[in-house]
Amino acid sequence: MIEGLKETILKSIAEGNDMLSVIVGQEDAKEKILASLLASHHILIEGPPGVGKTTLAKHIAAALPPITVVKGCPYHCQPEAPGCPQCKAKVSAGEKLEAVSIPGEQRFVRLQGSPDLTAEDLLGDIDPTHAFKYGPQDYRAFIPGKLLKGNRGIVFFDELNRVTEKLQNAL
Repeated sequence: MIEGLKETILKSIAEGNDMLSVIVGQEDAKEKILASLLASHHILIEGPPGVGKTTLAKHIAAALPPITVVKGCPYHCQPEAPGCPQCKAKVSAGEKLEAVSIPGEQRFVRLQGSPDLTAEDLLGDIDPTHAFKYGPQDYRAFIPGKLLKGNRGIVFFDELNRVTEKLQNAL
């Protein structure tokens, strides 16, 4: 579950607020979305253009409380429990990890589906310049993709139907 989202949803329900008020009507769908989020399930939102899919995803992200992350970490590691190779290397070298707070709105990553989108765009790839400088196995040679940048946040994949079947299978 995304940190803080469950508490935000439960508080909204307890106070009788419609957390998804940006969506007019669709009460059954809104109830199912909140239930899925509370159960830590992924959500697939389908519909024709203009029904509010993107608005809904952005609104959910905006409802997220701020989180503390390691400054400059593309994976949004927690300062007290760094998990990525970059942050672990800094800790091993005796560096102090600087913490910053990011609001919920900045925890939203939008991916636009197209036939040109590749697995490397989503997952990441090796930077040839850094691989030559540090070696291909060094963490500094890896450039994270958009999916990894959505860690601890909301990833909204718009027009998933436009990506190749091969990429859909990779997901």
